Amino acid sequence: MRRHSDKNRKQHEDFIDQVQVQLGLYARSIEWFKIFPLWLELDGFRVVHAYWSDDAISKVKQWMAPGTSMSADFVVKANQKGTDEYDAIEMLW
Repeated sequence: MRRHSDKNRKQHEDFIDQVQVQLGLYARSIEWFKIFPLWLELDGFRVVHAYWSDDAISKVKQWMAPGTSMSADFVVKANQKGTDEYDAIEMLW
């Protein structure tokens, strides 16, 4: 994961404060985030959060079938420095 600045910590703290008020909202929120596409490639239009990398996208396609959500295993590996998943996500996000 990226370095945690005071701003990042405050944003996460606010998120936790908001989702704790309703039972199960935290888990549903995480599941919702996992269905977001990591990139969009439309007719003549490509969108990614950080940096478009054909290599990183090719690697992610090996771990995730198109149109599926991120598996728990993928999320864990994508947050562990030194894994290929981490390197690919760091490039795209």
